Amino acid sequence: MPTYEFAEKDERSWQARYEYDFAAVGVPGLVATVRYISSDNVDTDRGFEGTAHERDLDVSYTIQSGPLKNVGIRIRNVAARSNYRSDIDENRLILSYTLALF
Repeated sequence: MPTYEFAEKDERSWQARYEYDFAAVGVPGLVATVRYISSDNVDTDRGFEGTAHERDLDVSYTIQSGPLKNVGIRIRNVAARSNYRSDIDENRLILSYTLALF
């Protein structure tokens, strides 16, 4: 999920994403993802065209067995830049748990 919404008035955007699952090299549960999003044509109502871009890098691991099975840990680094809104640099630590209900 991107940090910027990329849904401003008249905004056009494109995204490229690559994900690698390390199970292929013997580390099940470890996944790395990089995403790049770019946009232009934003109607800023300030007399200029708005543009923005964002790069997200995620590294996540889901515990495969034991008492913490299905607990996920994700580290995300975000760099977002724009000429009409605030720039963002952040690091996030995201914890998750998958629970089968049915």
